[in-house]
Amino acid sequence: MTALEIALNIAGAGITIAGFVYVRHLLETAGRGRIKDPDLVSEFRETAPYHLLNELVSC
Repeated sequence: MTALEIALNIAGAGITIAGFVYVRHLLETAGRGRIKDPDLVSEFRETAPYHLLNELVSC
């Protein structure tokens, strides 16, 4: 094996490991429970862009 092939193999292994770490992070954070902060919910309801929802439904 040449030095270039070894470098490509190491880079590929690094990218694969980084991908596995990212997927693990996604799996750990997906499906978390609802936010139980009533103030945050009421603020979202007041500031939500409902006009964008109306445009989406009217299409």
